[in-house]
Amino acid sequence: MLRQRRTRPYGHFVGGSEDRFRYDAELVETAAAITVIPIERPVQEFPAGTIFTAEGYDRQVRIQLDEPLGGRVLVNLDGTPVEGIPA
Repeated sequence: MLRQRRTRPYGHFVGGSEDRFRYDAELVETAAAITVIPIERPVQEFPAGTIFTAEGYDRQVRIQLDEPLGGRVLVNLDGTPVEGIPA
């Protein structure tokens, strides 16, 4: 989901634990739609074969739109629309 805090919109999603992963975002914008792609990065090197539990945490990434959201649609990675709040 895309939300706006003052002038700093952010992407909201489920991700890994803060003590193991941090997230950046890649933003794909067209005249009709916007997609926010969370990029997971480990906070440290983990030994090969490290096992992680499948737990989901409420995470967010800040993004900077080239233009206000306006009438564009926010879409999931599979192209389906999601709810958005215009900028």
